[in-house]
Amino acid sequence: MAIFEIILFSVTGAALYLTATHEFKGPEEIAGKESIPLSKSLQAGRGDTVEQSNVADHSKATLEVEGRQDSSAVITPRAGEDGPVHFAGMKFTGMSADFVRKHIIPHLRTFESQGATPLLIKTMNFLEGYGRCPSVFIGPRDLNTGDLYSQKALLAEVSLRDHSYHVAKELIRLVREKDHSYDDQTPLAVITGLSHDIGKASAYEAPGARHGPGHAVRSAAILKELGSDVAFIGFKDAVQAVRDHHTSSQHPFTLLLKEADSRARETEHKQIARNYSIKSFYEWFEPWHFMARLESSINRIDDDWQWRALSYDGVIYCREDLIYETGRRVCREARAMEALFMNESKKGKALKAMIDSLREAGFVHEMLPENQYSLEFEVSDINDAEDREKCSLVPLKWEELDFEIIDRRGWEQSRDLMITRC
Repeated sequence: MAIFEIILFSVTGAALYLTATHEFKGPEEIAGKESIPLSKSLQAGRGDTVEQSNVADHSKATLEVEGRQDSSAVITPRAGEDGPVHFAGMKFTGMSADFVRKHIIPHLRTFESQGATPLLIKTMNFLEGYGRCPSVFIGPRDLNTGDLYSQKALLAEVSLRDHSYHVAKELIRLVREKDHSYDDQTPLAVITGLSHDIGKASAYEAPGARHGPGHAVRSAAILKELGSDVAFIGFKDAVQAVRDHHTSSQHPFTLLLKEADSRARETEHKQIARNYSIKSFYEWFEPWHFMARLESSINRIDDDWQWRALSYDGVIYCREDLIYETGRRVCREARAMEALFMNESKKGKALKAMIDSLREAGFVHEMLPENQYSLEFEVSDINDAEDREKCSLVPLKWEELDFEIIDRRGWEQSRDLMITRC
């Protein structure tokens, strides 16, 4: 069996490897032992939307094209009117199954005749491996200064993968509106829609990548690599539309992609906002769940090389911003419309409510007075007398936490830090 590798270079120069075979079996087979780090992503949890089906069932399958067996297309689409769809070694359910059923399977002969099938499957595999990240980037500064219910904050709940399918669906609809004999345009619409934002995935794999060229440029570069060895007749139009969909380009198909992207975002925002409901603080805030979310930040450094929570002598010292942002995260997960998080002006009240609830559950250290939600501390480096920082910290305790493991997690310099009361 012929095997090749596609090497995707991120902005930082790190290579991402996607190994595939000419049979395009699916993500589990594509994730071979030498396929790192993409293999880890491909083997990660995919929720209940798609899962690897029995590849053995598809290894010798062929696609019937005009009454003959075409061995160049090793695809076995199996789908009823409802339920999962088996396609290219994957099992799709829910929204993606509906998309494959309505917009791919009926047009497989067109995909084949245009040489688009290999690129379609590689693009779908890429989304399965990398598409679980948010479709918009939300960093610490966004959480700290933005509105919890802003469009960007809500759209962060839509995965890159789901957004890509939404845009492809809207693009097909636009093509159909303009050309009733749209079958010939379907492969171009599907591949362009699915790949238009794949460059956002690299921002979650390569540190600092989001600070480089725009995601549209990265998306086009990745699409070019995925299609470097295919003969899809609409390839150049797809790459151009993906590259220019955030520019002032007047290219006809690029304009359609822009409109499809806009329509998809509008629909996503409305659907997500509809899922929120007004709840009181004590209806949605659960101390144990909050602490579970907080745990991953202890002895870690963020993208700006700043620590946000430190363990020291059995106490967890947290910055106020981390407490607030974790509360916002738990609030979003609970689909709660909470007045305390509507804007920054109520940050103090939000912190007090969370600390009071944590104290009642036994998570607040005794050194913190009942009428306060933080204390002033000095964090210093025992090896550098000049390296000192005064900051407001929230001292927490967690008897069930394994501090030996947490302490070992710290970056090297954290072991030299000392925390004292001011």
